[in-house]
Amino acid sequence: MLIVESVVAMLEAALTTPFDVDQLQSSVNAAAGSGTKGVVSAASSIATTLSTMSTQIASAASKLQQADAKGDLEQGFKDAPACKSLSSSG
Repeated sequence: MLIVESVVAMLEAALTTPFDVDQLQSSVNAAAGSGTKGVVSAASSIATTLSTMSTQIASAASKLQQADAKGDLEQGFKDAPACKSLSSSG
């Protein structure tokens, strides 16, 4: 069951990422033409959003690693043809 929960956590992180990308775009758009204060505010918002995205992805990856004690999931990804281009060894 832990594997299923880990996969769900990873999917949840992936699903919130488009929202975060939209939030980044909104920050950039708001800063355009708003002067120095707008740029500083946008930079702060962007840094916060990127930090949140990084934490979500790291957490999901950690949960997957913990759930894959035998290495079955990792081997499955390594063996999957669709994942070959993502592997540094494949």
